[in-house]
Amino acid sequence: MRLKDLLKDTFYTTKNRRLLDLEIKDVTCQSKNAGPGRLFVAISGDAQDGHRYVAEAIERGCPACLVDSLAGHSFPDSFPVVAVENTRFVFSLLSARMFEYPAKDVKVIGITGTNGKTTTAFLVYYLFNYFSSCGMVGTVHHRVGSQILPSRNTTPGAYDLHWMLAQMRKMRTEYCSMEVSSHSLAQDRVAHLAFHSAIFTNLSHEHLDYHRDLEAYFRAKAKLFLKSPQPEHRIVNRDDLYGARLFDMLAPHPVTFGLRSRADFIGHGIRVDLKGLSFLIDVRGETIPVKLRMPCLHNVYNALAAFACGYCEGWDPADIAQAMKAFPGVPGRMERVAPERDFYVFVDYAHTPQAVESVLRSVRPLATRRVITVFGCGGNRDSAKRAPMGKAASRYSDIVILTSDNPRFENPEMILDQIEDGLKADAGQKVFRISDREEAIAKALRLAGPEDVVLILGKGHERYQIVGDNHLPFDDREVARRILNERNHAYV
Repeated sequence: MRLKDLLKDTFYTTKNRRLLDLEIKDVTCQSKNAGPGRLFVAISGDAQDGHRYVAEAIERGCPACLVDSLAGHSFPDSFPVVAVENTRFVFSLLSARMFEYPAKDVKVIGITGTNGKTTTAFLVYYLFNYFSSCGMVGTVHHRVGSQILPSRNTTPGAYDLHWMLAQMRKMRTEYCSMEVSSHSLAQDRVAHLAFHSAIFTNLSHEHLDYHRDLEAYFRAKAKLFLKSPQPEHRIVNRDDLYGARLFDMLAPHPVTFGLRSRADFIGHGIRVDLKGLSFLIDVRGETIPVKLRMPCLHNVYNALAAFACGYCEGWDPADIAQAMKAFPGVPGRMERVAPERDFYVFVDYAHTPQAVESVLRSVRPLATRRVITVFGCGGNRDSAKRAPMGKAASRYSDIVILTSDNPRFENPEMILDQIEDGLKADAGQKVFRISDREEAIAKALRLAGPEDVVLILGKGHERYQIVGDNHLPFDDREVARRILNERNHAYV
């Protein structure tokens, strides 16, 4: 594709328009990937400015560069440099054009919200493969056909997104279940991706280190539902305060789900134990029984969202419920470790105040003995959520063990101090501080007796611990299994 065709309908300036007839075979925003035939787009990011790497891209043989301004940079006179107002936005457009807009052929279902994105995305992926064919993009991993690709971000960059969708198109995959983060919406990663359906799970305190406040966070999420073209199906949790706001903002009104509010899909008659849940869904004059092999009340909302999405596709509600019955669950989301034991051990990704409270409030009435909770808070992230997480843990747990969770460049003990600020109201609470995460998990498992419930929260599916800028191998599930096996051998 010629450079001028790639930039069609985009306002740009350049010193040498004759060079716009250059043939461009690919685009990149990574200077290390620049080379012959590949246009380099310099993006000013939160951590690094791509304009600092223009010289490297030129040395690697890129045919042209896209920048945010011709002023303040020195380029060879004969080298084609094009300036646009927003290189990040234009990179999203060029990525879509290079792959010929694959979302026109793959129906993308975007799921956004603070909590529940991953479980809902897995449920949608499972259901849509039951009835059709579906890929997935998300936090745990990405699925393209039979390939499982590692995930570095919940929602990848624009180029990787369109590449994956193009691969799905080649395989004639009909749908893609995609977690859509607030960062990706704010950074225009999905600006030129058409969504077939959009789901809003909920919104609470999270990512305020990036977004200025909850209002800015909400506006980023809302972009998924307000973008042009609008998703054909918009599905919103009407019980959630921000979901109710979103409902009022959208015309025509979206499809809704909930337990308490007037909604199109209403869940009731809920029964939960530590092995799963069952409930009824009222949908347009029909009542459908649903069973899931996942505990916790909040999973009713995730199931309602996925059920509504399948219903919007025209699938029979009884068939949807039958498919859900066989859903195996989600890695690191209330995943039970060592089910042969006489006590319960669950690993879950809960890492926000709302998610921690939701898990604990669901588990508390189901536990016949004690609830032992192990958790921490990530370093170099929103510190305002630490005390509320401590408060939720102390309110619903018999024993709390504070520990490290990806401390990054912060002092783990200072993070624990801030969590403890939320514990002080419960003076009689039994609390341990063990910054070494493996030792903390071992302590919880040593304390556990018959019918106790051990919750290891915060990291879920993650297979690493981030200390400084190092990703050290660490998987809560594997660590717990190994400690339990060693404990078995100690008794032999």
